[in-house]
Amino acid sequence: MHIHTSTRPRPLKRHRTTRAGHRYDPSASEKRAWLKQAQLPDKPLTGPLSVECTFTFRRPKAHFRTGKYAGVLKDSAPAVMVSTPDVDNVAKFYLDALNGKAFVDDRQIVRLEATKRYGEMDAVDIRIKSCF
Repeated sequence: MHIHTSTRPRPLKRHRTTRAGHRYDPSASEKRAWLKQAQLPDKPLTGPLSVECTFTFRRPKAHFRTGKYAGVLKDSAPAVMVSTPDVDNVAKFYLDALNGKAFVDDRQIVRLEATKRYGEMDAVDIRIKSCF
């Protein structure tokens, strides 16, 4: 299964507790909005799964030169993305959103590869394959 959306990758926000002791997920509405864009299977996958996630972030304007050389990367622009958000928090957001939709439970995931990178456009690319 391949899920691709042209949205800016989001990290999972920590669950919050109200004064009354109720826990809630502040990312819930963002997860629902993303799921509406994603093309999901009719039935969740079963069995052990391998998941590969690639999170592409558009480079900030500060990475580019100006004037005559607008659109050309500065020599000081980083080659790899080592800034926030953390790749594990971004992966958690999407795996939590897909839990019960693309697969029965995230316990099924036996292999996970997550990458964040710079690219032309923001994008989320998730590939889920059955193992064994």
